[in-house]
Amino acid sequence: MLASVLGLRHQKGLFSVLQHVLEVLQACLTLSLGLLGLFGPAFSMVLVALWGRWPLEIGIDQLSGFFLAVLGLVQLATAVYGIRYTAHLARGQRVLVGTLVPQFTISMALVLVARDAVSFLIAWELMSLTSFGLVVVEHRREKVRKASFLYLVATHVGALALIGLFAVLAAHGLGTTFAAYAHGVPLLPTGLRSFLLLVGIVGFGSKAAIVPFHVWLPRAHPVAPSHVSALMSGVMIKIAIYGLVRLVFGWLGTGPLWWAMLLIALGVVSSLVGVLYALMEHSLKRLLAYHSIENVGIIVVGLGAAALARSLGAGLLYEFAFAAALFHVLNHAVFKSGLFLAAGSVREASGTDDLEQLGGLARSMPWTTAAFLVLSMAIAGLPPFNGFASEWMTLQSLLRLAHDAAPAVVAVAALAALGLALTGGLAGACFVKASGVGFLGPRRRAGRIPREVAWPMLFGPLGLAALALGLGLAPGAIAALGMRIAAGLAHLLPRATTAPLALAAPWTRPDWPLYLVLGAGAAVLALAFALRRMSPAAVVRPAWGCGSEVGVKSAYTATSFSKSIRQIFQAFYQPRRSLVRVETSLPYLPADVRYESRVHHFIDQRLYLPAQRGGLRSARFLRRLQSGSLRQYIGYLLFTLLLMLVAVGR
Repeated sequence: MLASVLGLRHQKGLFSVLQHVLEVLQACLTLSLGLLGLFGPAFSMVLVALWGRWPLEIGIDQLSGFFLAVLGLVQLATAVYGIRYTAHLARGQRVLVGTLVPQFTISMALVLVARDAVSFLIAWELMSLTSFGLVVVEHRREKVRKASFLYLVATHVGALALIGLFAVLAAHGLGTTFAAYAHGVPLLPTGLRSFLLLVGIVGFGSKAAIVPFHVWLPRAHPVAPSHVSALMSGVMIKIAIYGLVRLVFGWLGTGPLWWAMLLIALGVVSSLVGVLYALMEHSLKRLLAYHSIENVGIIVVGLGAAALARSLGAGLLYEFAFAAALFHVLNHAVFKSGLFLAAGSVREASGTDDLEQLGGLARSMPWTTAAFLVLSMAIAGLPPFNGFASEWMTLQSLLRLAHDAAPAVVAVAALAALGLALTGGLAGACFVKASGVGFLGPRRRAGRIPREVAWPMLFGPLGLAALALGLGLAPGAIAALGMRIAAGLAHLLPRATTAPLALAAPWTRPDWPLYLVLGAGAAVLALAFALRRMSPAAVVRPAWGCGSEVGVKSAYTATSFSKSIRQIFQAFYQPRRSLVRVETSLPYLPADVRYESRVHHFIDQRLYLPAQRGGLRSARFLRRLQSGSLRQYIGYLLFTLLLMLVAVGR
C-alpha cells in the first residue's frame, strides 16, 4: 500500500525510484509466500468476524501457494519493466498507473489467500475495479472508453454470478467458509451441484475469458499499458482459473461425466476460436490477447480431462491431467507475459504495433527480437520449450482417457485431442506470421528507426524467455508438484488407472539423450558462428526476383500470409471483401487497386448484438413509463398497493 501512496506523488525523482523499489520488494514477498505455501504446511487464520457471524479468514495451502508463486514471478518482471516503461506516460497517467498497479497485485493476492466467501468477494471486486482503472488509463480515446465499459459490464456479470453461487451455499446452511464448503457441498443433491457448476462457469468463466464470455478480453487487454496487459493476461485470468479449480475439485466432489465433458468442450471451443481469430489480427497486442483465450482453453481442457478421470476413478490419470493444467497455467504466465512486454517495447520504440507497418526489427532491436522469437516458439508448443511440455502432457492425458473406455468417453477424448493438435498447428502459423512479418521481414515504415529499449525493459522478456527454456528442459519437477497438489485436493481417490501412464516419457522426465542432442546442437551453432567470424566479409547482391525488383511491396504482409487460412476456414470467418480498382485507358493496367477483407465475429453478431438490441428496446420502453408525470407515479403506487392487498387477502 505504501507503493500506492507514493504513486500519488509519482514524478521523475526520489518518489519514483522508491515506488518501483517497493513494487519489486512486493513481488519478492508474494513469490516467497507462494513458495512457502507450496513447500510448507498449510495454515489459516480468522482476522475478524463481521457482526459476529461472518468470519474473514485467510490462509495458504499448496494450490493457493502455486498461484501466488505465479503472481510473484510475473509481478517481478513487470515491476522492473515499469521502471522505464512508465516514463513515457503523461504525468496524470503515471500517477494513475503508479497508484493502481500495487493495489491490483495486492487484490489478486488477497483473492488467493481468502478462505471465506465474504473476503473472496471483497478481494474479487477490488481486483475488478483496479484493473478497470488501469484499462481506462488513456480515457481520452473513444476506443479505450468503449473497451473499458465492456470490461466493467462483463466483470460485474461474473461477480453477480459468484454472489449467487455463495448465496445458494449459504441458503443451504453451509455458511461462508471454504472449509465448510469442502465438507458440505459434496453431500448436496447432484442436481443442485450441477446448478452450482453452471453458475460457477459463468462467474469464473467471464473473468477467465472462456468462450462465449470472452468478448471483453481482445478489446480491453490491448488498450491497457503493456506491463498491465502482461499482469492481466498472465495472472488475472488465471485467478479465475484458480476459482474454477476450487469449485470443481475442492468443493463439488465427484460428479456425472457430463460435467467433465462440458469443461472439455468449452476448452476446445475456446482454444480454436482464440487461435483462429488471432490469425486474422494485425495488431500485435490484440493478436496476443486472442492467444490468451486459446491458452485458457487448453488449461480448461486439461481440467476437464482431470475431472473425467476422477469420475472414472482413475486416480493417477486424474493427478497427471491436473498437473498438466497447472503446468500450462505457469507456462502461459511465463511466455504470454514476456510476449506482452516485448510487444510494449516494440510499440514504444516504433510508435505502433501494427504488423502491416512493422518490419526489420531484428536489426534495430536484436535483444527484444531474440526474446520474442524464443517466447513465440514456447507459445507455439515447439520443443524444447515449456509450452510443448504442458501441451504434450494434456494430449497424453486425453489419449489415455480414450484407452479401454466407454464409446462416449473415447469420442470426447479423441475429438479433444484432435482439436488440441489443430490448435497447436494454427498457433505455430500465427507466430510465424508475427515473427516473420514484424521482426524478420523488410522494414515497411518510413521515419525514425526504432532503437533497442533500455535494460529494465529487457529484463522481463529475456528473463522469462530463459525461464521458458528452463521449464521445457526440466518439466518433471513441475509435473510432480502438480500431481501432489491434485492428490491433496482428492486424497481419497484411488490411484488405479485402466492403462499404464508413461510418466517417464520425454518432456515429463528428460533423460541424458535430450541433453546430448541439445549439447551437440549448441556445439554446431558455436562452430558455425566461429567460422562465420573467421570468413571474409560477404558481398551483398540483389536477390533474384524473376526479372522484377524485390522490395517491400513484393514481401509478404500479415494479410497475405493469413489469406490461405482465411480461405480454408471461410465458413467460420464469413469474410466480407471489397475490391476497388482505379482504371486507366489500358484495361489490364489499373492505376490503383485497393483490397479490404473483414472477418465475421459470429459470437458477437449472433449472441451479444441481439441481446444488446433487446436491452435497448427494453430501456426505451421503460423510459416511456418514467415520463415525469406525478399522476402516473401515483397511479403506479395505487396499482402496486392494490396487487399487494389482493395477494395478502388470499
